[in-house]
Amino acid sequence: MIEPRAQFRVLYRNFLTSVVDLQFLPNPGDIRKLGIQLVALLSAFGLVIAIYEVPRYSFSGWPAEKLAIAAWGDQEFMIATTMAIAGLLAVLA
Repeated sequence: MIEPRAQFRVLYRNFLTSVVDLQFLPNPGDIRKLGIQLVALLSAFGLVIAIYEVPRYSFSGWPAEKLAIAAWGDQEFMIATTMAIAGLLAVLA
């Protein structure tokens, strides 16, 4: 009988190979580079959105209650964008 730790390793390796299609990646050595590029792309998107949105709310002089109501649409946009990106990554994987 196989020990539980060895079974876990086999299942873990099988899960990773089924979640990430290795033929999609250009070279086995470029997995790290692909991950770095993906993180950089998502960070750049967040930075551009922050540069656009922060001045609108920081220089308005509105009370906190009005700012919270005004920012509701932008919060929904960021949540929806995050869900869309997570869905695209799931489809990609």
